Amino acid sequence: MEGKQKKMLPPIIIGALCIIVGALIIIVAVRQKPSDKPHQARTSQTSSSDESMKGLTKNERNHLKLKNKLEHPYQKVSEDKAQKCQVAIKDAVDYISTAQNLSKVEASYDHHLSFTHGGQLSQLAMVIKVNGYQLSSVEVSKSDNKDVVQFICTFTKSGEDNFYYAGNFNLDVDQLQFSQHLGGSHLGGTYG
Repeated sequence: MEGKQKKMLPPIIIGALCIIVGALIIIVAVRQKPSDKPHQARTSQTSSSDESMKGLTKNERNHLKLKNKLEHPYQKVSEDKAQKCQVAIKDAVDYISTAQNLSKVEASYDHHLSFTHGGQLSQLAMVIKVNGYQLSSVEVSKSDNKDVVQFICTFTKSGEDNFYYAGNFNLDVDQLQFSQHLGGSHLGGTYG
């Protein structure tokens, strides 16, 4: 009889544990379920921001949309941090501009591009080399990390919409991460 009880004990313990874990999962899921009120607030906030953009040009809308994706878009950094970021961006853009062709553009440490992933680097290279956009301005703002600042580069080309590129600059290792872009018109691509 004692042997039968020992054999039944593990399945009973496993069953009880499954019930407890299942109950905990349900409790956590119910607590994390978003309420309808925040969703309605986000919807009204979005519609009010769309209304405020109605009087803006396409370039102004694109710039504002990208700027508002930054962590602290309206908090400027010290002049020395901004200068360090701007110099790195200018060096990276000069490197891309003078590359023999697109296939020669690499995410190199020497040109501050080792944090920029392939697709973003290719897009930036096409905008500069193939489409002929020129770096016009750089805005630098604070981020949530002490060793990182965020930037928006404005690229211009006569007769075309501006092209905006945002990203991060790590001050400690002097590297750029071009991460998101918006705008431009008639952007074409090529291989080579």
